[in-house]
Amino acid sequence: MKLLGPQTVVSRRFDSDAEEWLYYLRETRDDWPEGMLRLAKMTSNRRRNSLRRNASRTFKQAQAEILDVLQGKGWRLSLRSLKIPHATSPDGWLRLWFKPQAIYYTAGSHNFGDARSLHEDDIRTQAPQAVAERSIALATKWGDRSNR
Repeated sequence: MKLLGPQTVVSRRFDSDAEEWLYYLRETRDDWPEGMLRLAKMTSNRRRNSLRRNASRTFKQAQAEILDVLQGKGWRLSLRSLKIPHATSPDGWLRLWFKPQAIYYTAGSHNFGDARSLHEDDIRTQAPQAVAERSIALATKWGDRSNR
C-alpha cells in the first residue's frame, strides 16, 4: 500500500484546516500512520460537532416540515400522532414512513415490515423541500413498478 506524503495530503485540502494539518504532519513525521489516524479523528470530530451546531431543529420538527411539503405536493398523510407517521403518494403506489431519525419507503405494499430505508443525511440540517424531493426521487427509482 502506497502512503501519501504530507505535501500531497495538504495540497488536496483547500479549507482553513490545511495549516493545522501541515503542523500535525510535521509533528508526527516519524510515526506517519499514527499521525494520519489522529488527523482523521480530529476531522471527524469537527464534522460531528458542526452538524450538531447546525441542527437547530429537532427530528420531530424536521419531519413535520417535510410532511407539510409532501402534503402540498398532493400526498395523503397519516395522523401525525402515530408512532411512525407516513405519507402515501397521490397514485397510492409509494409510501414514505418517518421513524425518529430515518425515512423508509414501501412500493406497492403498505406494510412497514416491507419497508426499505432511504439513505439521508441528518434531516435537521437540510431544507425540507430538498429532503422531500430527494426522498420522492429515490423511492420512485427504487420502487419502480417494472422491477417487481
